[in-house]
Amino acid sequence: NRTYKIVDTAGLRLKLKKDSLDKLASYLALFSIERCDIALLVIDASEGVKTQDLRIASLLEQKHKGIIVVLNKWDLIEKDHDKVFKELQNRLSFVNFAPFLRVSAKESKNIDKIFKNIQIVEDYYNTRISTHDLNEALKFLSKTHTPININSKPIKIKYINQVETKPPTFVIFTNTEKVPKNFEHYIKNQLYYMFKFTGCPLKLIFKKD
Repeated sequence: NRTYKIVDTAGLRLKLKKDSLDKLASYLALFSIERCDIALLVIDASEGVKTQDLRIASLLEQKHKGIIVVLNKWDLIEKDHDKVFKELQNRLSFVNFAPFLRVSAKESKNIDKIFKNIQIVEDYYNTRISTHDLNEALKFLSKTHTPININSKPIKIKYINQVETKPPTFVIFTNTEKVPKNFEHYIKNQLYYMFKFTGCPLKLIFKKD
């Protein structure tokens, strides 16, 4: 019993002619991305992941939008299905938290999985983890993982709290002003591992305590 508003947009072209219809279509696509909660990134599986697809996926991740990757025209993949699927996933490894769906619009194959996954991603996009559960997970991490160092000193996480949903946003108090990117990726990966957050780019805010 859920109602969704679906907006079909044109792709984002890398080079646009001045005053072209492509330019207008790209602006409308960007506007739709700003307004949406969840984006279906539709890729022609028979052609592979193009530069434009990478650009859109990166933009969605930066904007912290829910993401579902729809690999359309899967009926045209005649052999080595698992190999092709893995190659497509590897090209979009920076959004590996997203579901990857193999579908065929022409043959109406697996189309039902799109709406099932929209519901899953929407639920996680609105999920709030209790402060108690987050900090219990933090205790487990501190006992089982080697700390990452910055300037020869280990980064210590003192406290973590979720402050927002849509997107799930966490404030993390540490013993340093700034943390390196690999530490941020490490924390995100652990949050995905422990709490799943399927299809949701996580927003982390680090503060010194």
